[in-house]
Amino acid sequence: MKKILYVHHTSEFVGSARSLYYLLKELDRTRYKPVVSLIYDGPVRKKFEELGIQVFIAPFVPIWEAPSPYWYNIKNKVMNWFAFFANESFRNFLSETKPDIVHLNDTACLSAGITANSCGVPVVTHVRSVHRLEPAFLQMRSRMLVKAVEKISSRIIAIGEEYAIQFGSSKKIDVIYNSLDFHEIEKAYGTGGKFRREFGLDDEDLLVGMVGTLTKHKGAWDFIQAAGRVVDKMKEKKVKFIIVGRIHEKTIWNRIKEKTGFIGIRHQLDEARALAKECNISGLLIITGHRSDIYTVMDALDIIAFPTRLDATGRPVLEAAALGKPSIASVPTKNTKVLVDGVTGLIVPPENPELLYEAIIKLAKDPVLRAKMGKEGFDMARRNFDPAKNSFKVQAIYESIR
Repeated sequence: MKKILYVHHTSEFVGSARSLYYLLKELDRTRYKPVVSLIYDGPVRKKFEELGIQVFIAPFVPIWEAPSPYWYNIKNKVMNWFAFFANESFRNFLSETKPDIVHLNDTACLSAGITANSCGVPVVTHVRSVHRLEPAFLQMRSRMLVKAVEKISSRIIAIGEEYAIQFGSSKKIDVIYNSLDFHEIEKAYGTGGKFRREFGLDDEDLLVGMVGTLTKHKGAWDFIQAAGRVVDKMKEKKVKFIIVGRIHEKTIWNRIKEKTGFIGIRHQLDEARALAKECNISGLLIITGHRSDIYTVMDALDIIAFPTRLDATGRPVLEAAALGKPSIASVPTKNTKVLVDGVTGLIVPPENPELLYEAIIKLAKDPVLRAKMGKEGFDMARRNFDPAKNSFKVQAIYESIR
């Protein structure tokens, strides 16, 4: 029996943790003994322990490359550079746990991989982030990160084609898509009316929604600007817009701005509302914040947008397909099968509200096309995002490592 040490980097049960949870849930326990190590303690620990898996807290310096609550922290921006070195305390942890394989649940766990590699333990790296590599000088750390991951990993698992291309022609790459909990998703079918009634929306309203954190990097401002153009173009049709996702807490600078009115920066919610007013959609835009009933919310939507500026399709695109909803995603390449352009949805370039607007208009005006794309996405999701099938593919990778 092979002992697999899974190294995870967040304390909350968010997308990457959820994906690991689905993998562990389907793992063949007669062939593999899973153990999880966390950098930070938190709610995610309980979720893994629910599966009967032993969980350790084994801190080391992570590297944060994508905008997140960790990335915005100035201290972490400096500490990122220390993530390129082996960690002595993690080395001691490895000597105690003696894993046969170390599986990094994202590139943020690079230091653990470097340490394991130096100890002669094979490393599998799950790539759940896209790292911008151009221009070379400004993205030096990202280039170093990608090269380091390629060097220390026996195999690399990318969750989509757009994640794999950053590793060029590497022979170590396998594309295995993220998995979904179809049981939970199927329970949401037909529940969207409840959400619409909560916000006073009619069944006839065309509801276009963005699922993602309320930030510029997630494409919220692009979405609002595109929504303004849609309203100008479709005055004859009742179109409403919604942004559902986490809203960051107010910083000290936000509070100073509120108190003085002279210095500091706007909070994201204030900035979004000001932009909506400027685009003449204040009364047509709903910003909900985080929702625990996200599948019910998505079931209420007619079109789902994911206009991220982070160069990758996210979990909402997979979930949209599973719910039979067409989606629009902003990625720099159409070489992805998470969303098949023109078949299960539309792909537009990042940071382009004009083309996002055109994509929304195309789907908004064609209910037949929306239904066809929704059906294609529904079928594709069952082929590509099944936890049992994807776990089997990961286990095949483990067996290839000697």
